[in-house]
Amino acid sequence: MQNPGVEVCLPNADPRRHDWLRKPDPLSGRVRQTLLNEAIAALREIPEVLECHAPAGDTDLLKRIIATLAKLRYRALVNVGGYRDQYDDVPPNVILDSWFPQPSVIPQVDAVIHHGGNNSFTECLYFGKPAIIMPYVWDGHDNATRVQETGHGFGMPRYDWSDAQLVSRIETCLTDPKMKAKLAKTSAQMQAQNGPEKAAGLLEALL
Repeated sequence: MQNPGVEVCLPNADPRRHDWLRKPDPLSGRVRQTLLNEAIAALREIPEVLECHAPAGDTDLLKRIIATLAKLRYRALVNVGGYRDQYDDVPPNVILDSWFPQPSVIPQVDAVIHHGGNNSFTECLYFGKPAIIMPYVWDGHDNATRVQETGHGFGMPRYDWSDAQLVSRIETCLTDPKMKAKLAKTSAQMQAQNGPEKAAGLLEALL
C-alpha cells in the first residue's frame, strides 16, 4: 500500500506587501523537476510525504506549522521562497527549497494546506485533493468557506488554531471516505470537461 502524502501548500507571498508576484525560477524546468522527483522518491521510502508551499514573508506562521509537523510521522517538502536563511532549525522530516512546481506536486500528494487563492483551490479540486485553507485576503476567505461547506476540506483561521486542531484536520483529509469520494467525483467531472483545450480554442477565436 502506497504511503499517503500531504501537501501543506501556503501562499508564496508576504501578506504585508503587494509586490509578491512569483519571480522566474533561476533553475531550468528540467533541472527543477529532476530535483523534485529525487526529493519525492527519497521521501517515499519513509511514511507519509508532505509538501509545504510557504508564505515566504510570513515566516512565523510557517515555522509554527513546521514545528507541529516535526512531531508527526509526515515528511515535508517546504517552499520558503527567498527566506531560506531564516530557517536554521529544520527537523529531519522537512526538506526546504525556494520553489516547487505546484501543478506537478499536487497530483502526487493527498492533502493541501494553502491560502485559498483561486489557482490553488482549483488545482486541488481538479486533482481531487482535500484542502485545508488558511486565508488572509479576498478570494481566500470565500474559498475557505466553500471548501468546508461542500465537504472538500476545511477552512481554518490563519493564526488562531492549536496543534491538535491542525493534526485532526490533516488526519481527516487523509482518511475520511466520504470526502475522498466527493473529491474523486469532482475531479473526474472537471477533467472530463477538457478545460485547457476549450480555453485555447476560445483564445484562438479572438485572434
